[in-house]
Amino acid sequence: MSYAVVAYLPGRLGRLVDDLRRRLNPSHACWLAHVTILPPRGLRATPEEATAVLRQTCAGFDPFEITVNGLSTFWPVNGVVYLSIAAGSQRLVQLHDALN
Repeated sequence: MSYAVVAYLPGRLGRLVDDLRRRLNPSHACWLAHVTILPPRGLRATPEEATAVLRQTCAGFDPFEITVNGLSTFWPVNGVVYLSIAAGSQRLVQLHDALN
């Protein structure tokens, strides 16, 4: 089984991405709009151990905001919708590196 770490997008932006994905690739309509912090991977630990590490690591990070400066897709190759992140991208990379 694979596990990923994501942050779900709330509000209007999340709905916009969800609606666009649903139109471009209905087979992935059940996926909710999110920012991937760690892509899917297998675990060497139990899910409970991994959750404890996630909680401990994330507790060392103050909340931060990200700013989106673009929305694109890989259409017509596939219906993946992706966001270009401007402000906050360094903090996101730091969080990724800490969790990785």
